[in-house]
Amino acid sequence: MNFLGKTLVIVNLIFSLVVGGLIIMVFIARTNWAEAYNKASKEVQIANSNAKAYFDEAEKARADGKNEVAKVQTQLAEVQKQLAAEQVARKNADFDLANSKGTVGKGSANATLAELEVRRREDEVKRLEEQLLAINKQNAELVVQMNTERDKAVAATIERDSVKVRNVAMSQKLEEMATQMAKAKATGGDTKGVAGAKNPPTEQVEGLIKDTDTSGLVTITIGSDSGIKAGNTLEVFRLNPTAKYLGTLYILEVRAHEAVGRPMGRPNAALQKGDHVASKILGS
Repeated sequence: MNFLGKTLVIVNLIFSLVVGGLIIMVFIARTNWAEAYNKASKEVQIANSNAKAYFDEAEKARADGKNEVAKVQTQLAEVQKQLAAEQVARKNADFDLANSKGTVGKGSANATLAELEVRRREDEVKRLEEQLLAINKQNAELVVQMNTERDKAVAATIERDSVKVRNVAMSQKLEEMATQMAKAKATGGDTKGVAGAKNPPTEQVEGLIKDTDTSGLVTITIGSDSGIKAGNTLEVFRLNPTAKYLGTLYILEVRAHEAVGRPMGRPNAALQKGDHVASKILGS
């Protein structure tokens, strides 16, 4: 074999090793993404189950609270009715006492009996008033409890919707990663770093967009007090009217209770006041 033939064999061997290395790298990357997606799907299913159970429990507590309030209101109406009757009886007793005192010849015995009856009626009215106060207090406590359970139900609903939007966003991100991997494979380039250069805060933080301007800059409701620094990135998503992942926000300036950023690339929709921002779409 001449020198040219040996050179071609060596070149062919090196090319085979490079192609084999690229195939192994693509296989490992796809395996890691599949495991991450399966893990995220299991977490979403568990979160959905927990949110549904919590929401059902809150609904049951709210229904029980309504029944209890109706029962207390019925008791309250009955006590008020008894109180009104006692007040009428007391007025009658006062009238009888006045008549007994003003009538000559009926004697002090009838007046004494009337005074005793008035005192008994006063004690009964006092007892009913105390009972009415106790029922009013119980009614107020039940109203507070109902409001608390309603707030819990609303929180459970928000958490459920948040899980949905995070699931949608994760699916979109996996599709984008698969597309970029396919492009890298087709061009023979390196697949490292295809997900984009992101730099989320070390801690999980969440906030809202509170203002936007025509230049594309947005102001958010969290800042350095939440651990955000200039150069960090946050994920942007919307819950209403439908859950939607919008894109990534790059933080340019940070103040104590707010920060200013600009979208990285072109967002999936125009960012607006009330959109949500978070360091991660899915919790670890």
